[in-house]
Amino acid sequence: MGVRVTTGRTLLAAVMGFGVALSAQAAEYPAIGPLPQLKINNAKAELGKRLFFDKRLSGDAAVSCATCHVPDKGYASKEALSPGYPGNGHFRNASSLINVAHKKVWNWDGRIGTNLNDMTREMLTEDYTMNMDMRIMQERMKQDPVYVQMFKDAGYGEPSNGSVRKAIPEYMKTLTSANSPFDKGKMSASANNGMKLFKGKAGCIQCHNGPLLTDQKAHNTGVPENFDVFLDPMNHQAFIAFTMFQGIPNYMNLKRDPGYYNITLLDEDMGKFVTPSLRELKYSAP
Repeated sequence: MGVRVTTGRTLLAAVMGFGVALSAQAAEYPAIGPLPQLKINNAKAELGKRLFFDKRLSGDAAVSCATCHVPDKGYASKEALSPGYPGNGHFRNASSLINVAHKKVWNWDGRIGTNLNDMTREMLTEDYTMNMDMRIMQERMKQDPVYVQMFKDAGYGEPSNGSVRKAIPEYMKTLTSANSPFDKGKMSASANNGMKLFKGKAGCIQCHNGPLLTDQKAHNTGVPENFDVFLDPMNHQAFIAFTMFQGIPNYMNLKRDPGYYNITLLDEDMGKFVTPSLRELKYSAP
């Protein structure tokens, strides 16, 4: 009996200690709160918006950025696996572009950590996304008098590849969370109770922290593999093109998305993906 009492007290102390430790730990994470304001050049953003919705930015003029990043779906894809360039499928979901201008890393595996200019270039040129030869894209822009004037008004001069990669990110700056009850400090009592759990006992803040509600780091949470990537030839050929280009060993026999592994080639990073943001969550598909 004495052993049981001692054990119970030890367990209670451990639980209480864990709660205190978790609360103290939560204070160490970047504070959640409103996003900082971004300076936006309206002329460049308007140009970027027209480019974003223009199918002529893809190789066969069949898809635009908005084909996968659908505005009424939170600028994300409603499908678990996004549609790829015609003749291809895809092996991942197109994540939301809302607040993308605030991020420090891009793609689910975090392989781009430089700037949105580079991210834009990759999406335009990869053969399984938009398959665009940027020399052809430049000529298409030059043949459109509306574009010629818009590039000039934006201060870019004549249409160019580099200007396209700057204008689209400028439009991305306009896709920013600002008017939610969370940002205005007008959350309900229930929501405030939820935030206490979020920061405390539930421990959500350990990964979903900072103004974006993501630590922007890669983790393996044990989510099952989507085998439609490997069972559908259209999806699989996009997966093969990606893993081959990334230099993934034995990619033809791989039956899981390598995730962060494609950056480090360390076994412990296999299947790790960047923490998704919780902002605008109700507008995007699971």
